[in-house]
Amino acid sequence: MPTLFLYGTSLPGQPDNRWIVGLPTLPATVRGALWRGQRHRPVLVPDPAGRPIRGVLVEVDFDRLGVMDLVETVGDGPLRRERVSAAHNMRGVPAEAWVFPMGTRPPRGWRKLATEDWAQIAR
Repeated sequence: MPTLFLYGTSLPGQPDNRWIVGLPTLPATVRGALWRGQRHRPVLVPDPAGRPIRGVLVEVDFDRLGVMDLVETVGDGPLRRERVSAAHNMRGVPAEAWVFPMGTRPPRGWRKLATEDWAQIAR
């Protein structure tokens, strides 16, 4: 089953969490930066030299992954699904995961956030 790294509105307690409710999650990080994008949603720009962005790892079936592709507008917007190296547990053990990032600097009008944890500002 595919493993996803979730860092924004799909986190537990966030509006798009309904896609993963009831599935076990593991705390994890991916290096990069968070930006506030369209509709005030977070966007991750991966960067190996960036800060550790907090999120969770979750395994999903292919049907659920297809729904999440539609929700995240893969192929129809600035986001796309790509593989990243996520670190999980206290030792930073690497794990390969899919993520919905923006691969380049976001468009004009978007702003870089000074946090590594979307849940801290989304309350």
